[in-house]
Amino acid sequence: MEISQAPTAFRKKSASSFGSPVKAICILFTSFALSSPLGPCYNGAGRSGILLFNEILSWLSSQLNVTTVIAVAGFVISLCTAISTWVAKRRRLRFAIYFARGAEDTVYFRFGVENLSQLPIAISRVQIKVNGKWFDCTPLPTMVQEHIHRVRGEIVSKETVYSSPLPITLNALGAFNGTILFEGLPTLPEKSEEAVNLRVSTNRGKAFETSIPLLSGWDYHSSNK
Repeated sequence: MEISQAPTAFRKKSASSFGSPVKAICILFTSFALSSPLGPCYNGAGRSGILLFNEILSWLSSQLNVTTVIAVAGFVISLCTAISTWVAKRRRLRFAIYFARGAEDTVYFRFGVENLSQLPIAISRVQIKVNGKWFDCTPLPTMVQEHIHRVRGEIVSKETVYSSPLPITLNALGAFNGTILFEGLPTLPEKSEEAVNLRVSTNRGKAFETSIPLLSGWDYHSSNK
């Protein structure tokens, strides 16, 4: 039994009819777009867009080979992944001050801080800026406020508020609420100030400065109890 074979010229023509894999993609894409249920909609701007896409792919096929295209695509994907990882893991802290009170040479805040990074972080030092100079917060727990509830002269409940000790450790995407105390200040911040300037040191990177708005303004008293 003899097996007939196509002429050599026909085989060469068939093998090179698409010219390159990129041109094959052009033909397949156009065929799919025009034969799909939305094919009749591909007129005017839509058809021009398909032709432009094919022209771009054809130009790439004449300038680059498939190996180069794959290498470039792999580099772009790796670069995008690296940037995305850096953005997700870089140091990002968001502060809020809910209450600020000052008396004599002492200031304390009720504050909240969020760790927006996907890595844990520890706050090791916090300073406040007063008259152009930086002053450290009290790192050890110290009583800042005491609430005593009396009924007919008898104490029925007692609540004591202490400042938060340092360091403050935050898990990835974690949050913390506490109290921060500054003692021995030469002068109190101006009552008209609407923000507090802090310098924060962490275990990741160098210290940074931040200006935190006061949500309720200053509350000055003659005593800090």
